[in-house]
Amino acid sequence: MACVYPMEFGEVDTGSCITLLVEPIVLDPSHDTHQLRIVHSGTLCLYAGLLPAGCSRYTLCDVMVVRQFPVPMVCAGQSTKILSHATPTWVDMLKMIDGCSGIGGISHGAQAVGIVTTVAVDSNALMTDLHSQHSGAEVITGDLGEISVITEVWRRADNAQILSAGFSCQPFSSLGDQRSGQDPRSVSLPKALKAAYYLQCKIVMLECVTPAGSDKFVAQCIDKFISLTGFKKEQIDLHLHEVWPCRRSRTWWLLTRPFFGGVNLKPWMPIDNLPAVKCLIPYISRWDPRDELALALDDAERKAFGADDGRYPGFLLSSEGIAPTALHAWGSQLRPCPCGCRGFALSETRLQEKGLFGLLVQSCQSHELPSCLRHLHPNEALALNGMDCTLDFGLNVRLALSGVGQIASPLQAAWVSSFVVAKISVLRHGSCPFPPDTQLIAFRSWLLMKCHAMWPCNDVVVPDQKLRDLVAFWEDYKEVPLTQLMQLSHWPDIKGDMISIALVLDSIICSSSKSMVVAAVGIDAPETPWFDQPIADPKCDLCLNVAVSMVTLIDADGSSLNFGFQAGSTIADVLQAQAKMTGTFRVLLISDEHGHFLPFNHPIEEGQCIQVFLSRDDEGELFTGQFQKQGPSEGEFQIELPDVEMISKTHGTASSAPGKDTTTCVFGESGQLPIMPEVGSCNEFDQSERESSCGFCQPDFTHHCLAAVRVWKDRCCSAK
Repeated sequence: MACVYPMEFGEVDTGSCITLLVEPIVLDPSHDTHQLRIVHSGTLCLYAGLLPAGCSRYTLCDVMVVRQFPVPMVCAGQSTKILSHATPTWVDMLKMIDGCSGIGGISHGAQAVGIVTTVAVDSNALMTDLHSQHSGAEVITGDLGEISVITEVWRRADNAQILSAGFSCQPFSSLGDQRSGQDPRSVSLPKALKAAYYLQCKIVMLECVTPAGSDKFVAQCIDKFISLTGFKKEQIDLHLHEVWPCRRSRTWWLLTRPFFGGVNLKPWMPIDNLPAVKCLIPYISRWDPRDELALALDDAERKAFGADDGRYPGFLLSSEGIAPTALHAWGSQLRPCPCGCRGFALSETRLQEKGLFGLLVQSCQSHELPSCLRHLHPNEALALNGMDCTLDFGLNVRLALSGVGQIASPLQAAWVSSFVVAKISVLRHGSCPFPPDTQLIAFRSWLLMKCHAMWPCNDVVVPDQKLRDLVAFWEDYKEVPLTQLMQLSHWPDIKGDMISIALVLDSIICSSSKSMVVAAVGIDAPETPWFDQPIADPKCDLCLNVAVSMVTLIDADGSSLNFGFQAGSTIADVLQAQAKMTGTFRVLLISDEHGHFLPFNHPIEEGQCIQVFLSRDDEGELFTGQFQKQGPSEGEFQIELPDVEMISKTHGTASSAPGKDTTTCVFGESGQLPIMPEVGSCNEFDQSERESSCGFCQPDFTHHCLAAVRVWKDRCCSAK
């Protein structure tokens, strides 16, 4: 009965307990006879018992049947629990219940795109313990199909509206018996759907091996749920080796409420810039001696893997290739499974029918231990399967290895989850600033950074320079776990209540770009007030490539015009002459070859290089080519500049003279310095740019990471 839902009155006797999903029709203030409608059948019934007001639906768990005719009536009993379902908020739509959680692969990937797991459920206490070591979610050990567990999940879920479940793959896997619905473990799927039904989740995310995608039992279970709820189903197959050097093919389903609509779930496009295992694991590390001993092959394993007769190379991890699919039985085929699912070794008959599977490495020799054949370390397996490889799951390394062998790859989970996040963003804001492919690029770069932190290497192991440059942006955050990285409180420049790995990377690159502006102008005096918040027009492309002894005009699109000009003339002379020839334009700022800002009346020195940055909009100084008559000389050319006061070196602030406009220039190390537009302040810069594009469509600064910024912004913009 644990996986049977919904329940019917005809299936229970009077005095027995029943669980119902109902909608209120009439509430009784005395709580004696509430009139309710059963959702799945439309039948009216009466309920005697406390019922909180203000909710659209309720799940009456284990209420007692008082009578069946003429109108069914139920009442609260000793074990009755009432699950009230309030209208969710947008924040609730980004909260998830991780059912059949294992060690938390789906949670890890979903968190990367901004979905927070509030509670994780698994029937194995060893797996929930491993889950709790990295996720921060509350964990429940129990059967997800039991009403008592569903009730506890509801209590801790904080109104989460997403339920995920990587249901048991053994009944459908080609390495299993493929008994489908006849395998007792197959009930994990209908139990997960039952929990989603009674918890009234708006989104259900399912994952399993690809044979389950065409299995009749799986289709029947999902179709039953859809017929009850009206949910929309979307299904795809994802192959990990298309974006990461490891094989793991899985089918994913997204089931969504009618009001939410479909998310247009699609497979990812292959990315080939990580062609081999060595891009992630360039060499074999020496782990804790206790880990090395625990993973070393025992006598039975040495014999089976051919350690002494030369057959073992077929099981070795190849640095030049793609790693095979990780299995739950890695490290335990010839002994009881450390997770407790099997208390004995696989039989010889099973091994002969299905084969012996494992992934071995030659351990790194040390003073304490000689080199030997061992199983893959769980951190190596994490790296191969697209999960943070710096996580520490403790000394029971064979248990951790078995947990990694059955995870849903976080890369795949992030991809599927990003479609949900994108749809929520569109429904809420009308647009999605970071579509799924940009989320994938950002998450891959973060995972690769974690691999580089675990296996630092002087050699170049990633062939793609753009990817290496993108990874470099994470350098200052290599010690930060994902749970902390995805906290909005750590990123003051990010506005709103939605966060994702792409948005975090966007913020980091924006901050780095602003630092590049500071470095470019070469100012290191802390007392100059414009140093703390250097401002640049986000619409203007600041390209600092100029010719020697030349005046360079650089427009808002990055195009430049170089020409010589006679020494002794002022910059204003040059600009006014140019305006007379080409027409009106505005100047945002001027600098010399050292990056020092210059005033308009600065005389051009012999051999000096002047860079003039033009503005795209109405900001900056206007040049029309018209001469003004000033003073005693008729027709004498002069540009009117506002008066400025000196910077107070003691206090680092400008003292404004009464009645004088000091918004255009200040006096600095190289004379008068134009103050950049206020619209470029830190927070306004980030927000306006994200609204207009992706946060990376901004100046191309001279920096070794230019290529990474360019490929990132190209991908962001093209995805729109």
